[in-house]
Amino acid sequence: MFSSALLVFTLSHFAFAANSNLEVKVSAPATSSVDNLKLTVVVTNLGAEDVKVLKYGTVLDDSLPTRAFTVTKNGVEVPFVGMRLFTSPEDANDSAYTVVPAHGSIEVKHDSVASLYDFASSGEGSYHFEPVVDFFTANSVAPVVESHAFDVKVAGPVQPAARHVLDTRMNNVCSDPVKAALMDQAYAEAQLLANTAYNYIGNTGDQDALYLTYWKNSSVGTIQGVYDKIIHESDSPRNFQCATSCSSGVIAYRWSGSPHIYVCPPFFNYVSLEAFCAGSTKGIRGGTILHELSHVTSSRADVTQGSCSNAKALNPTDSARNAASYSCFARDVYKNTQC
Repeated sequence: MFSSALLVFTLSHFAFAANSNLEVKVSAPATSSVDNLKLTVVVTNLGAEDVKVLKYGTVLDDSLPTRAFTVTKNGVEVPFVGMRLFTSPEDANDSAYTVVPAHGSIEVKHDSVASLYDFASSGEGSYHFEPVVDFFTANSVAPVVESHAFDVKVAGPVQPAARHVLDTRMNNVCSDPVKAALMDQAYAEAQLLANTAYNYIGNTGDQDALYLTYWKNSSVGTIQGVYDKIIHESDSPRNFQCATSCSSGVIAYRWSGSPHIYVCPPFFNYVSLEAFCAGSTKGIRGGTILHELSHVTSSRADVTQGSCSNAKALNPTDSARNAASYSCFARDVYKNTQC
């Protein structure tokens, strides 16, 4: 965290699509220490109908240490050191969602921003905060009419943020032999999916219809590079651990900067590639692990959650950095060529 760093706040305007119906504003009190920094987010629904959105990984999430803001200094993103989630909005109960009432507002407070970003690696200077406003319903994106970013000028010594410590609900090993075997199988299938996608791109190139659907004009080298790192990843030790309790709708997660992956109970309701080829419409365990490995090996982001249709709708820049795009593309390649 920061040590008695002085702050100066400057609001700036950041516009979104004109046909949207949500507005996001962030405020912060003047303070002499980042330790006391508390950000207040107000999301207002300008429309005539209630909007129900997944709160994980957005400014609406005040319960989990997920990324609520994109923080940059001189245009370079400050590393996020909190929790990254792989979620299934369709499987989440109401606790994972926030309803913004028609013509009403929701207020959310963020009290631990300083501990979720590696400010120490960037030192003193001016930081730019943009709220993460990729709001998703179970099947689509709820766009934002406008959002307000702000700048923070930090002066004084900046100390490293305290790293998060795993709580007691985490098992160091998966003691259930059946679950342990399923996790081993999922890792092997993640490698198979990545290898299949890598070879498919090499054989078909960047004008293939499926490639264009997901990657648009992204370079073959960029996309293959992510799969190649998954295929050849060799961090040791890499622990795949069972989490005995997780928030609703969370399938797996990891802490930024850690090589370890934690899988939640719903993960074991997902299926193998064999069952997928046989027609199962459930999620694929190997695809989940591929998704997580893209975070670990290539620092891919969670631009979308849920349905692969969300990944297909992204622009080229976002698709190339979106973890779900890699698992969805590999799934479709496998279905088309191996099933």
